[in-house]
Amino acid sequence: MKYQKEVNDLLKELFYESWFDENDWNEYLNELLLATNNSLEGLSNDIQTGIDNGYTLEFQLNLLRNILKYEK
Repeated sequence: MKYQKEVNDLLKELFYESWFDENDWNEYLNELLLATNNSLEGLSNDIQTGIDNGYTLEFQLNLLRNILKYEK
């Protein structure tokens, strides 16, 4: 995945809780992705599609951030 780090960082920024340990975070992330019918690879591919269509990585991450905040 080309944008795995960026997607992981964004999801942690939005959803990580200070009391999570690594197992808690991985379980939460898996459930989040399952509930939203997404995957890390799918999100990374969607970002690449946006970039291929002329949008910057920063724009794509801000768009994803705004969508996920709204859904939260």
